[in-house]
Amino acid sequence: DEVNLLLQKRALYADIERVLGFGECFTEFLIAPVAIDGRSHARVIKLGALVNAIGTTYDMFVDSHICEPDILSRKSLIQMLSGGASKEHRPHISTPQKIISEMLTEYFRLLRRFSPNDNSKLVTRLLSADIMRLFDAESKTLAKKRYYLKDVQDVKDKSALLFVIMGLPAWLISDRAEPNQIAEHRKW
Repeated sequence: DEVNLLLQKRALYADIERVLGFGECFTEFLIAPVAIDGRSHARVIKLGALVNAIGTTYDMFVDSHICEPDILSRKSLIQMLSGGASKEHRPHISTPQKIISEMLTEYFRLLRRFSPNDNSKLVTRLLSADIMRLFDAESKTLAKKRYYLKDVQDVKDKSALLFVIMGLPAWLISDRAEPNQIAEHRKW
């Protein structure tokens, strides 16, 4: 039993390293068009890796039916987006809910550590909108048992928005950019 537990623990650590590593690689690719310095570059990469870990963990919990699909409430997410901790009272919070909540709290803490620049208001607004769009797309796909052609946009949004959220923070540390540059980067 101890050997089994040790092997499971090592496999878990390897999975975490893999997910974070993929997140770093994806983010590196996604922010390549944005000119940023080395130290700040590493901060954006770390944040993108965390986004990948949050998305992967959320999907793992929901897809494996370890928890109910309402692992994250809209109210909690809106509170976190507005700068506060989730104050929603949930009497019986599950372990998956606690893990996702803690990961999101860390994401928003790291995101808020970027110094304000000329791009901050626009990027923060876009990030908030994209995070809510991802939440809505995820909620719609979880509510369905079958997918039809009309559902393609929700599935596309769910897939693409995670990458947008990984790359968009690079503009928080870039020198002043025109809004169309940020918009083009998001489309890319």
